[in-house]
Amino acid sequence: MNERNRICVYEVVLSSGSRYILAPNSEEAAWSALELSLERDDQLLNVKLRDEW
Repeated sequence: MNERNRICVYEVVLSSGSRYILAPNSEEAAWSALELSLERDDQLLNVKLRDEW
């Protein structure tokens, strides 16, 4: 699969707990995480690639 078409799993850490989202890159993941936090009226704490050391 082409590297540009790869979808990754990102962990979104909110003050209420963690959620997982799919995104093609870290920038898209960050924007999606921000949107999620605003929809839930929750504080966004971190976004990281799942299983990232």
